[in-house]
Amino acid sequence: MIYIWNVETGQCVATLKGHDSWVKEAFILPNMSHAISCSDDRSIRVRDRNTELCIKKIAEAHSHFVSCMEVCHQRPVIATGGVDSKIRIWECR
Repeated sequence: MIYIWNVETGQCVATLKGHDSWVKEAFILPNMSHAISCSDDRSIRVRDRNTELCIKKIAEAHSHFVSCMEVCHQRPVIATGGVDSKIRIWECR
């Protein structure tokens, strides 16, 4: 699960469920509309921040654990790295 906290109040404002293993990275996009996460379950998930629903799932982003992720703020892409020794670039649409 991913917990989103209000750092000013210390309150948990959302709990995002869905990954089947350890979550390695999670980002909230600068416009605050979407949360993106990657996990040892080999998936990448995009969630709508208003509804907390998963709106996009890439089930097998890598052939082994997805170990890291970075969001590019200049272009609508994310990069993931996996235990499979591959780096993948994903276009956000």
